[in-house]
Amino acid sequence: MNDLLIGLEAVLSWQPLLFMLVGVVGGIAVGAIPGLTATMTIAVLLPFTFALDPLPGVCFLLGIYSGAVYAGSIPAILLRIPGTPSSAATLLDGYPMALKGKAGQALTISLLASGFGGLIGGVLLLALAPVLAGFALSFGPAEVLQTHSPVNMRVRAVSVYSHLWTVTLPTVRPFSTNSCASRSVVGEIGASVVVAVVRMRP
Repeated sequence: MNDLLIGLEAVLSWQPLLFMLVGVVGGIAVGAIPGLTATMTIAVLLPFTFALDPLPGVCFLLGIYSGAVYAGSIPAILLRIPGTPSSAATLLDGYPMALKGKAGQALTISLLASGFGGLIGGVLLLALAPVLAGFALSFGPAEVLQTHSPVNMRVRAVSVYSHLWTVTLPTVRPFSTNSCASRSVVGEIGASVVVAVVRMRP
């Protein structure tokens, strides 16, 4: 808890907040251009962080990413062109609202959804980071997992679930979906190419 308070005190000082605000404005300006994703916006504006201290630089990059993710909905709502891949679904409801003269309302809803979604995601990450770090540290080198360890069983359960979900997806191209799923399942059979350990044993 003490570390959290120290981090909040450092982030809530004037310099990181100022750079975060500048980053949000820059992210919105660049992210609103169709075809420029949030990741590309960070790549374009990254050189501005070279002369900064680490904390303001990271806050600047976080502001850029947040602003660019929201800004992708601006051309999606106004022009029916998703600015980022994450805003592709926004045009399904946003553009019809813009045609009815409710573009401002659609942009406000998108802004609030992006803001609250980011806050909720940040709080969840803050709460679950120790659990996720412990889970990640339980992995060893590539593919060297004990066959019946709890971590290995969880990884295999997620793998099997994703295979089943892929196969049952309603799609126009069932051949592509089934071939992708079968390749994934076949990849779980046999010996590992790295350490020659048998992957799946009864």
